[in-house]
Amino acid sequence: MPVKVPASLDTTTDHRPLPGHMVHSDVKWVGWIPDGSG
Repeated sequence: MPVKVPASLDTTTDHRPLPGHMVHSDVKWVGWIPDGSG
């Protein structure tokens, strides 16, 4: 899975969030990270 790919450079990634993960859209990054916050 992609990790912290700048949206301006990412044109092929499926941006849908996956189960157990979340998208850091609030910081203008795309890609998935483990949702360790619960």
